[in-house]
Amino acid sequence: EHLDNVPKWISPRDNATKNVIISTEWGALGKNGCLDFIRTDIDRELDESSLTPQQQVFEKMISALYLGEIVRLIIVDLVQRSILFPGRMQKSPSIRPDYNIFLILRGSFYAKHVADIESDT
Repeated sequence: EHLDNVPKWISPRDNATKNVIISTEWGALGKNGCLDFIRTDIDRELDESSLTPQQQVFEKMISALYLGEIVRLIIVDLVQRSILFPGRMQKSPSIRPDYNIFLILRGSFYAKHVADIESDT
């Protein structure tokens, strides 16, 4: 942001500094429930099972740190509703248990996996 547009800037101003980076720190947005109207069941489940329930609510909805877990929860939901892999994930002897371990373990599916899947064209 151009420094002239930041009236609350309290550090000394010099002629060399024209632009500054502003960290909004808005990850804590939602602590008071103001985002409840847009939160999904997945968002709520992720938040409730986190180490910091009802804190950093917005960050949990958008951050790469939580992206893998969000996708894992979506996959679990789709499998449970037989939308994804219908009839193929129920204790089938033809599917090795380690292939679907990410469905069972929280935090086992990472944002890296999401990127790998998305880039596999």
